[in-house]
Amino acid sequence: MTGMSVHMKRRLLRAIALILCCITAALVFQGCSSEGTDKKEQTPSIGSAQQSGPTGPIMGYHPVEIPDEVKEVMKQKYPQATIIEFEKDEKNGSMEIDILDGSIPKVAVLSPSYKWVYTVWDINYNNLPQAVKNSVKQACSNTDYIDDEADIYETPDGMRYRIEIEREDKVYKLWFDESGKEVPAITED
Repeated sequence: MTGMSVHMKRRLLRAIALILCCITAALVFQGCSSEGTDKKEQTPSIGSAQQSGPTGPIMGYHPVEIPDEVKEVMKQKYPQATIIEFEKDEKNGSMEIDILDGSIPKVAVLSPSYKWVYTVWDINYNNLPQAVKNSVKQACSNTDYIDDEADIYETPDGMRYRIEIEREDKVYKLWFDESGKEVPAITED
């Protein structure tokens, strides 16, 4: 996922979460279909998949060792979350941790010293706080297109909301706090 924007990573994580849910449902329903029969079918489980191949373990996937410091920060900040992927920026040392917090895919960012910087995830525009929606409407004209998905940034200073609007073929990013006050953008680099 190197080189992908945080926004694209979240969309990919949502797709992965959906696929995992579908696989789980298929396995559950497949198991249900053999109840009440005398047949003893053996179905291969995910754990019994081929463990190695020409490009490495399981279709080219190579597990990444996640530093204990990252695990500890994530455990304290999001105790119920599952770490999906870990990536360290070789240039500046910051880290992106893709997590699944309940059913919500999120991306947490840590500083090189393992300090939590922010976490970001998608939200439907209709689920934004009313104060934020009111401010967006005030900032937009009738001809502006407002994206139906926004981003929530959880920061040490509180929640921030990023909404994209399109005006005359240009995309603008508007940033608001929970009260609907416009705030400076959060830099993602």
